[in-house]
Amino acid sequence: MRSQFEPLRLRVLRSSQSDAAQLDEELLGLFKDYLNACLGTFHSAFMSSNYAEILLALKTIIFGLTVAQGQPTPGMSLLNLRYRDERSASSGKVRAISTGQRTLLYVGSILLPYVWGRVSSRMVRQIDLNTSLRAARIPFLCAPGRFWKSMQRIESLWTLLEALNFVIYLRHGTYRRLLERCVGARVVYSHVGASRQISFDYLNRQLIWSEISDFVLFLLPLLNLSSASQVLSRYLPMNTLIVRRGLAHPDGDSYCPICRTQSQSPLYCRVMPCGHEYCYYCIASRIAQRRGYTCLLCSQNVRSVRMLHSKNESF
Repeated sequence: MRSQFEPLRLRVLRSSQSDAAQLDEELLGLFKDYLNACLGTFHSAFMSSNYAEILLALKTIIFGLTVAQGQPTPGMSLLNLRYRDERSASSGKVRAISTGQRTLLYVGSILLPYVWGRVSSRMVRQIDLNTSLRAARIPFLCAPGRFWKSMQRIESLWTLLEALNFVIYLRHGTYRRLLERCVGARVVYSHVGASRQISFDYLNRQLIWSEISDFVLFLLPLLNLSSASQVLSRYLPMNTLIVRRGLAHPDGDSYCPICRTQSQSPLYCRVMPCGHEYCYYCIASRIAQRRGYTCLLCSQNVRSVRMLHSKNESF
């Protein structure tokens, strides 16, 4: 039983309410992954045609084990939150949401979205079929145009009201969802004096890492990595033997910096003006792909290629 001195007007952190909803979504996603793994042996057509019903059953089970029994959702439980009947709290009584409010929450958050999605998909298929029949000049009986437009208007109105409710939520910190406001089920602290039970240091690190990864993935296609490597190679220390003859080989010969094979074949060359040795096909393919190709060893622009017929030939 709740204490009679429990304050009726609580200021619940908006971050806690949003984090609780996010945790519930993450938990549902984990259950989806496990469910897909368990049902992966079934035929793909069965999964695609009955996925909405399977998801409805999963959400119903989670709701039945938590909110339907007067308990908070897993995310709310981790953050010391619960539902409170705000209508009774306004009269000076503090109690959990009633059975009618739980039923309305289930219908509005789980059952009605399922029915709406099914009807919408059926309407879309019917409209596509009517379009095909009209193109083939075949008469059709069902014309769901008005009903579909009415559904779109209702959905647009609900979305607008949701956006307005979210603005009010940001201002006052109550009722994150419009359905909770209509039902009168407010999210409050389970124990007023208790501290937050989750450390968000790890979540903050994950969020920062995710943002950095997204930024790097956005930036990589805009960068020319080959040009960047050439610019960096100008400032890296190089061995004088490498600059003078190419890559050193244990036998005293040089070998191609691209394919790392010895220049024993008659098809080898020197790039001008630096004079480093490459396989002809390696350097010719690189020059054909990009203009202004620079030597990998000294970063000088390759102006010409000289074929060598003898290993001791000088230039």
